Formats: sequence, C-alpha cells, structure tokens
Amino acid sequence: PENNTPGTQLTKISATDADSGKNAEITYLLGPNAPSIFSVDRRTGILSAMRRLDREKQDRYVFTVLARDGGRPSIQSNATVIVTVLDQNDNSPSFTHSEYNFYVPENLPMYGTVGLITVTDADAGGNAAVSLSILNDKGYFIIDPTG
Repeated sequence: PENNTPGTQLTKISATDADSGKNAEITYLLGPNAPSIFSVDRRTGILSAMRRLDREKQDRYVFTVLARDGGRPSIQSNATVIVTVLDQNDNSPSFTHSEYNFYVPENLPMYGTVGLITVTDADAGGNAAVSLSILNDKGYFIIDPTG
C-alpha cells in the first residue's frame, strides 16, 4: 500500500536456468524503463520500493526486470512488472467551496431543494466515501445523501 516505509520489500522476482554451475547463476537487474523509486537485489531478486509510494500521485508502475545468467556470453530474459499501489485513507474530505449561501423562498415545499453542497476526497473506493451531517440541527433541514 501507499505510505510504505522506504526500503519495503514488495515481491521476489524469480527465474530459473537449465544450465549448471556458473552458467546457471542468475543476476537480476531493473530494465532501463524502471523508475528510480524501485530497486532489485541482484542476487536474490527481491524488489523493493526505496521511497514512499503515494497512490494519489501515481497508482500504477509498469517496468521491465532482467534475469541474466553467468555464462560467457551471458543470456538474458526479461519480464514485465506491474506494481499497483493500494490506497490508504490518508486524505481528508474537502468542500469545493469555503462558504455556502442559500436563499430559501418562504413558499418552498417541504423537502424542496435549498442548495447543493459538494465534497471531494482524493482517496479511492471506500476510503473516498463521505457522509455529511447538520450541526445544531433543529429539524428544519435534511441532507439527501443521493445528491
């Protein structure tokens, strides 16, 4: 998920080689399109995020990793890695305006619309769900959650 500790291990890249001895020793490398935020342990293939991930800035990374054997000449293969950053509830909801003014006609029918208040949240899914309430409610107004 986002807000990880720098250095968090994400997964282990694994490749096999049918050769034996030095020719079967595999070295793992990030491809040229890999963002600098990621690193791979050359020996173990463990992929780590070296900086904190933020889903609201980038929710998905696609890049290549290489597996190279120890033969002379060496032979390599590549695989595409897709890292999907999971959301955490790390953003507060915010009103689209700092102030709302509504004028209510005296002949407005009961449950008539007085105005529209809009709230957004940069998080995703259930983390972006927002509920509104009326403080010091005297029962004169209700909030229609369906908008």
